Amino acid sequence: MQFFPSQWQVFQQQTTLEGKLIAVAEQLRLLCADVQRFSVAVYDEKTDMLKTYYSTSHADEAITRYQARLNTVPSLKQLSQTATPRIINDLSCFNDSDSHHSQLLLSQGWRSSCTLPMRYSDSFMGFIFFNSRKTDVFVGHQLIHLELIGQLITMLVHDEIAQARTLKAAVQSALALSCGRDEETGQHLAR
Repeated sequence: MQFFPSQWQVFQQQTTLEGKLIAVAEQLRLLCADVQRFSVAVYDEKTDMLKTYYSTSHADEAITRYQARLNTVPSLKQLSQTATPRIINDLSCFNDSDSHHSQLLLSQGWRSSCTLPMRYSDSFMGFIFFNSRKTDVFVGHQLIHLELIGQLITMLVHDEIAQARTLKAAVQSALALSCGRDEETGQHLAR
């Protein structure tokens, strides 16, 4: 019998989504050294907004706080419907583009991109964007690793959102019960 230290031990010890995503980023660096960044954009169907939910980028990079209506980005809209990854191994093809997002990526030194639609139980949740400062990175076995890591990230984000929705529903139920019994207490809790 043989034993070996788990490369995922740090991940297993984390209790927060951010801690788990930081541990995933460390594993990504080991598996795909040329992929220096990933970000998660979550889709809100009610508002049609796609918003940055998490990014391994530094806080001062503008792209970390990016948001857009999905219907205004035809390429992403198409990806959301087909559920297929998109690889752009040379972002310089967007040098003359009017796209604000593409210009941000280029100005920050990113040279290639892999976009994975996030789906959970066949429901569209958003996108995971992997980026590299090198061209022609997203090929071969790298893609297999990225898809597996993307599935893990999707499950983590789904669980976090589901927990938040459950908590919100519990609070709303408690408010509804307290309002019916004592209006003044209910109004205080709502504030």
